[in-house]
Amino acid sequence: MHPRVNPLFAIGNSRLALAIVLLAAHAASAQETAPMHSIDGRWIPSFAFISGVFWGRQHAKVSSDCLAPGSDPPTATSCNPSIPNYGPVLREGAIDDELAVTPYVGGNLSLLSPVLGRIGRPRLFASVELPYQFGIDRNVAQKDRPTGIVEPDNPEAGETLDEGALNGVGSRTRSEIKGLTFGANAGVAFAFAAFGREFRVKPAVGWIRTRIGVRGRIEHGLCILEGGIQHCDVDGVVSPGDQAFTRIVTLKERDDMWLDGVGPGLDLEMETGRFGPYTVALFFGAAGYYWTGDRSVEFDTRKTIGPDDLGDAVDYHGDWSFRVSPWMYRAGIGLRLSWVGYD
Repeated sequence: MHPRVNPLFAIGNSRLALAIVLLAAHAASAQETAPMHSIDGRWIPSFAFISGVFWGRQHAKVSSDCLAPGSDPPTATSCNPSIPNYGPVLREGAIDDELAVTPYVGGNLSLLSPVLGRIGRPRLFASVELPYQFGIDRNVAQKDRPTGIVEPDNPEAGETLDEGALNGVGSRTRSEIKGLTFGANAGVAFAFAAFGREFRVKPAVGWIRTRIGVRGRIEHGLCILEGGIQHCDVDGVVSPGDQAFTRIVTLKERDDMWLDGVGPGLDLEMETGRFGPYTVALFFGAAGYYWTGDRSVEFDTRKTIGPDDLGDAVDYHGDWSFRVSPWMYRAGIGLRLSWVGYD
């Protein structure tokens, strides 16, 4: 399946990543790194600009059927009342999965404790963050393209229009990450010096909370049977003396789900320079999150159409389901501005 990407993402995310690298490079050439031991006894607050990607696998299903109105228990019936042997399946369903990769940008607030020991100069740290994920619509499970039923633009002269010739029919389950994500993490930062700079290795345990919206759509046209031949009409233009009719079935529904994940992460941070009471650092990080609680959502809808020129009323029923794999992962870069005070 081909996701629809926000057209501003490619430019915006690339510019942010470039800005982070350029700022870090400028900081590196501006001043010397602060002495490592001059700030060991201080609490160090910081703010970071972050950018990267989340990724994880999504699974979805869509199906549809036809029921006799008012039947209890529900009883299957022909979807096209003018064709008794049409069958109780409105459209062929779909089951599929996709690796969903979602870019993000955002901010991170962090606090480092004073140094707790001599070996590795460990500090405890805690942080909160707000990554904004760019909205990408993903047709996780799709059969044909349900965009809305229309007649073909240039039908063959004298050709009888049947169901197979209608455009805009199909069924799908679509997902979208809903923008702002919430996160927090805590861990231990170990420092060491190399190449004249201070580095920090920061293993941590993290939490993340995000929302996914799921939308389902089914489009199908049912045409009248006359003389053993289907006769469809969507635009109302019919040759004199011809009998044609299309019962248009549109089924739509949506739902969303909140997901909470916890898991390990690791950042590698390099201090690149100092401006007065501030230090600048460039870091790279990765993490994995295990989704706790329910990872799936199911929803359905039902619409009764008829009686009309096609025949008796029928209940048209659409079913959708969506779930995510147990783990989601992330990787990214950032630029951290830390307040270390004056020497």
